[in-house]
Amino acid sequence: RVTMIIVGRLANVLFLWMCILGSSKGAKLAKECMFDLQQSTVVGYGDLMSFPGLWNGEGSTVLSMDRDSGNILLYPQMLPNADFYNSFTNTTVTIGKDKEIFMFYDQNGVHKWSATAYGSTFPVVEKDVYILNEHKVTKLAQENGAELWVTPLCTDYKVSGVKKVNDIFPVVHADSDSELAVGMLITGPGKCAIMLGNQRVELISDVPDTHTQSTPFIIYLSKATGQVLQYTKYEAVQADLIRTALRTKDEVIFMGMIIAEPTKTVQHITKHDKDGKTIWMTTISTPHPHNYVWSQSHVDDENDHVLFITDPTESVEINKKSYKHRGLLFGGIDIATGVMAWKKAIEYKGIITSTFIQYMDTDLFVIGVIWDGEEDLDLGSVKLRQLKRPVRGMMGFLGVYSRKSDNFLFVQEVAPELVYPGHHIAFLKLNDGRYEIVTAPAFCDENPMKMIDNTHSVAMSKPEEDAIVLVRYEYRACHGSSGSSTPGRDGRGG
Repeated sequence: RVTMIIVGRLANVLFLWMCILGSSKGAKLAKECMFDLQQSTVVGYGDLMSFPGLWNGEGSTVLSMDRDSGNILLYPQMLPNADFYNSFTNTTVTIGKDKEIFMFYDQNGVHKWSATAYGSTFPVVEKDVYILNEHKVTKLAQENGAELWVTPLCTDYKVSGVKKVNDIFPVVHADSDSELAVGMLITGPGKCAIMLGNQRVELISDVPDTHTQSTPFIIYLSKATGQVLQYTKYEAVQADLIRTALRTKDEVIFMGMIIAEPTKTVQHITKHDKDGKTIWMTTISTPHPHNYVWSQSHVDDENDHVLFITDPTESVEINKKSYKHRGLLFGGIDIATGVMAWKKAIEYKGIITSTFIQYMDTDLFVIGVIWDGEEDLDLGSVKLRQLKRPVRGMMGFLGVYSRKSDNFLFVQEVAPELVYPGHHIAFLKLNDGRYEIVTAPAFCDENPMKMIDNTHSVAMSKPEEDAIVLVRYEYRACHGSSGSSTPGRDGRGG
């Protein structure tokens, strides 16, 4: 957890300026199209951890959602020994070495409980809550956050010289309700131990001593007891970080990155069979670094393509084939073959950064983007016009894209905090073509009013401290092939 470059601590102040300029007129929404703010609640204040790639230099909140119930877990990642004020319980918790705060909400954003545990990656919410770190898994009860069991994981880790710790990551285990699948990545040569029943078993990575080759494992635990049931070792991957994986039937797809690469941004996506053998691998590389700690790729068990997004300044290389482009480029990789099935290019000469891509439904997905607003941004069916303003700053948007119509259906302009860092966005399919979009932005400036989007703000009772806000939107899918965007106070729209 390292502090990286600061690009604009006053981004929220600048966004406020952007939103108050101009007239109140804007574009009308398409027929039956809806994007309504349901909730914007300050959940707490405290000194947040700084992470690589965060453009304002600080502020990280992990959000996990139960994809069946819509229950929400927030994990504010705090500085050591920092105080966190919980707005719901009106209490302050001091963060310790093995003590962090986790906050549980129902689908409607109602706070149910807060508890302390220790995590280091995205928690898993599958009815109950599972907190993951490099050394153990902790289960908390859905009803009240009570600790149900703790299972040691990867003990006696032997340092390879490449990394001081192994990486732990969640695995979407689509075909089991009784087992929890936990991924583990050992970069370079190394090993650690797990207890398989009463037997101590060593998990060994025997790849060369490099910064790019790693051995992934998946460990299966009983959700009822926490006992380790089995594990699978997979062939080496060209990645030093895996953020998530999908297991369906007997196959696994890992979505990784090479963080140690100093001159490129490299995504490495691989598919393996039940015996751990590699079926295919796809590498997406852009010749400029951004050092993000989240992977800009996504897969689920309802779609046939792995989504990826990148923001090349000159070109992007996909499986060693180069494409000249400047702006955004996203597409789909065929799950069966690993071959790029389709791609979409958005030209933009200014500063633009893709922050995430994620499925919302079958052939329907959302991208998160931050851009400078210095020129018109033509998204095809939707155009975001250049913003004339007396100050400089970045802005963000959520873009809903239909693969079926090959077009953006809707674009919502939001504060840049809402689409950073990409791992605190969640989606829930409701009914009647409605979806819930949930995010937990961290605001780190001292403005007492934080802008959520072009028309909504939230007041801060402690403006001098970092604040975390739970934001819930409801989106109704637009009909027809033409896209639309929400009107802004500056008179822009699609």
